Amino acid sequence: MSYDYKYITVYIDTDGLLLGVPCGKSKKYDIAGLDLIFTLKPPYNDDELESFLQMILDKCYSEPCKDDTITSIEKHYRVKGYGKATKNLKMILVQWLKKEGYSVTPTRNSGKSCFLHLEDKIGRVETKYNCGDMAKAFRKALELAE
Repeated sequence: MSYDYKYITVYIDTDGLLLGVPCGKSKKYDIAGLDLIFTLKPPYNDDELESFLQMILDKCYSEPCKDDTITSIEKHYRVKGYGKATKNLKMILVQWLKKEGYSVTPTRNSGKSCFLHLEDKIGRVETKYNCGDMAKAFRKALELAE
């Protein structure tokens, strides 16, 4: 099945470890994060970063969501509560729209179990981007994320 929209959530810990979660079809929420986490340890170059992001995007819709009340990041850190799991993390949202390409959105960790999108700082990348374009947009978002 072909989709016109995908997104991945990439969490970043204080050591620079990237934790990526693809989206999938959810009966309860329409679209939600899958119960999958992929990691990339620093240091990583632009090619490794772009391959990592593309691999997670390719996993979107690879299985149905479980619609658990416990998120994949809570399971990863073995804690109960999204706020506890993400307390010391940054987050970047990478979205793909078939007609518009990619958007790379930095966020601010509110400390209250949610991340606020920094809409005025969104990076844009064409669907057929040149090598290095996605890495550049992601690294810029990482600098801006709070």
